[in-house]
Amino acid sequence: MRFQLFKCQINRANRLVTGFIVAPEEQRASEIVIANEFNLNEENQGFTLKRVDEVLPPNQRNGLDALLEAAPAGLASYCEPIGWIAHAIPAPKLHLYRIEELEGDTHFVIAPTGDVVVAVYCD
Repeated sequence: MRFQLFKCQINRANRLVTGFIVAPEEQRASEIVIANEFNLNEENQGFTLKRVDEVLPPNQRNGLDALLEAAPAGLASYCEPIGWIAHAIPAPKLHLYRIEELEGDTHFVIAPTGDVVVAVYCD
């Protein structure tokens, strides 16, 4: 299956963010944007999607065919020296937690939430 490339503009509170989405159709691209915003814990005032794979200038088509034919649905970027590349799934924001035991031992855990810290520490 050949995917499509969509340009996405996200209206955040303090700025406009532009990105690119690889997806089979606009509905799936929209789902990817919403999931990405949720995973990054970002608030936005809406976003727009526009299909661009058919209208890119020749100097921005390097790697496009490979991206649309082989990459998984998700985020993509254009890097002039190498062309189009697919992104890995975004990692959640991580925090460093310090646990001080009553006996005086101190442990550090890196995790996205306190719930995960408790699960890791108590395991």
